[in-house]
Amino acid sequence: MKKSVAPYINKDSLPLSVLMLFFIEMFHLLVEQTNVYYQQYLDRQAGPSRPLPDITLLDMTTFVALALQMGHKLKDTLHDYWSRLRHLHTPFYGEAMA
Repeated sequence: MKKSVAPYINKDSLPLSVLMLFFIEMFHLLVEQTNVYYQQYLDRQAGPSRPLPDITLLDMTTFVALALQMGHKLKDTLHDYWSRLRHLHTPFYGEAMA
């Protein structure tokens, strides 16, 4: 591997650091295409709309991490992960996206 591609990767790097080289490009593409899709959606709306700011790389990695975490704490429906009902409430999900 060329040093200019990943200057912070060396023989002492953790496997996760090397793996992230692969995934970071995919995350950048997800962010870019999500923002393009959202802009196209806004362009198709009939009335005036107040656009939200573009999502960031941090937003996307947080979203993917939450989606993976949801597989470890199974609930009956997607809505249950965000529920505020006392017997279902798991603050972690809402706090991570705040």
